[in-house]
Amino acid sequence: MIEGREIMLKRNIKTRFNEVSNSAKWTALFAFIAIVSILAIGFKPVSYALNTDPSPPSFTIDEVELGSQIIRGGLGVFPYTANSGAFQVYCLEVDKTACDITTDEVYTKGPSQDSDYGLNYILRNSYPNVNDGSPVDDQIWVTQIAIWEYLDATLFATVKTPIVISASRAAFPDLWAKVDSMVSRAHAATDPVNQLSFDINTEFAITADGKYYLSNLVTTTGLPADIFQKFDIILDGAPEGTEILDASSQPMSSLTGLAPNTKFYVRVPVDSITPNSEQFVVGVKGYFLHFRSWRYSSADGDCQSVVLVEPVIETMERTVPIILPVKVPDTAESSGLGIYFIGAIILLSGAGIIYANVKPKSKK
Repeated sequence: MIEGREIMLKRNIKTRFNEVSNSAKWTALFAFIAIVSILAIGFKPVSYALNTDPSPPSFTIDEVELGSQIIRGGLGVFPYTANSGAFQVYCLEVDKTACDITTDEVYTKGPSQDSDYGLNYILRNSYPNVNDGSPVDDQIWVTQIAIWEYLDATLFATVKTPIVISASRAAFPDLWAKVDSMVSRAHAATDPVNQLSFDINTEFAITADGKYYLSNLVTTTGLPADIFQKFDIILDGAPEGTEILDASSQPMSSLTGLAPNTKFYVRVPVDSITPNSEQFVVGVKGYFLHFRSWRYSSADGDCQSVVLVEPVIETMERTVPIILPVKVPDTAESSGLGIYFIGAIILLSGAGIIYANVKPKSKK
């Protein structure tokens, strides 16, 4: 039995030693690559996509009854809609006459108005994108007056006359307070820049039972918070059996469309980590609500242009490489391996001594 064990040892010791050694080498190599990657690129976005523009190339301004003008204190606006009420639109030029509003008028899409974020700000923060609960006619009136006041207050006062404006202010102070507030905020507004991060620790802990690697409780942050809508969790190349757990340590049924305040764990079975699977990627994909505005004009260049605003979703991704160590033999196995290794040395040394003693002496 001892002799057979020695023969088996000679065959296996080198292979087993190389497996452990190679595993350690690969783990060290992947760790070095991950550290260099993080230092070089940090948590920079790997994707930034804008949805395909859904605004129509043209639309028809709905017929407006002459008596439908919304008048507050002698100052009136027409409630323009397009494509049978599908779109709420607003006039841009206060000094131009309205086109023929008693018949359907075709308007063609022109340049984007996004470069003027103040205008975009008014449109995205007013009716119909924001409904403050007051009468809809009041909200439309406030929005239209705010657009004219913002674009050119001097021109607006010249066209509508100071007397009419003063009378309107005196008769409807609450509505004008909304106009003034909107215009002030529009002048101070800047285009929001998406920011996305998640606080995952690249060093996972081992659970008390020794069966799993477990991440910290991960929080995802999207800024500005008021336009951060939702996020997805990204797993790329994860070892078999990897799970995403919720804050209560229960497996999550879906990794997409998660509410911004959702927290999660990443759990990986220790036994699933091999020299070919210890590195994988964890990330998040955030969705941010923005608005784009477009100028539409009729064939008659002498009449007012209108502006349409539409919601657009922008996405951003953040990812980070995770490297988990391959499971090493337990203490008993390691001790046994050491004993086998020492035994092999002794065995080989003994063979050398025997050979030295029995080899024939050279003739003189």
